[in-house]
Amino acid sequence: QGFETWPCNGSDISWSRDGKQIAFFARINRDHALVIIDAVTGKVLRKIELPFDQAFSPSFSPDGNWVYFSAVENITRDIYAVYAGDQKVNQIVKVTGDERFDTAPAVSPDGRQIVYVGSDGDFQHLFLLDLATGTKEQLTFGGFNDSAPSWSDDGSRLVYVSDEANQIWNLYTLDLATRTVSQWTEFIGGADTPLFARGSLDTVYYLVFRDDDQF
Repeated sequence: QGFETWPCNGSDISWSRDGKQIAFFARINRDHALVIIDAVTGKVLRKIELPFDQAFSPSFSPDGNWVYFSAVENITRDIYAVYAGDQKVNQIVKVTGDERFDTAPAVSPDGRQIVYVGSDGDFQHLFLLDLATGTKEQLTFGGFNDSAPSWSDDGSRLVYVSDEANQIWNLYTLDLATRTVSQWTEFIGGADTPLFARGSLDTVYYLVFRDDDQF
């Protein structure tokens, strides 16, 4: 399977926090399965078949035991988690369950929260979910779209993309303590799929659309 997820729906792959595993979805027969490989050798560690349609945007929990993802069941897209610590146990948990189109989950560094993208059909914004209490909070608002969130290592900030300025996707951060939003780039071609660098609170990797039609 080619990696063809629209960037604003999150990343096609997830790298575990310890750097030992990579998770992605691949087509096996007619169905998609979550595939987990050894990041050094490329050896397939697990293939987990899931009873959903169009599963994508995997995200490892900090301990590597769970993978969060977005999928469709009965025409509704929600966030789910599957236990990946033991290939013999396919425990699946439905994390969200609302009328929104939910995608691009990102797990907080302490594993207690996820931030994800929820779309009401007009605009998509960021939502924060407490995994212990089930409490949801909408983080961003307005007549524009926000997507592709990533956590800083200390859990204090999110980096994401938004088309708030001139309907062009660019990089923004959200300070979770103050709820301060800051715009960081102004690329005419737009930016996609930001990711906070591990071990750093001030470095972000991202894709940018260039004039020569390359990412």
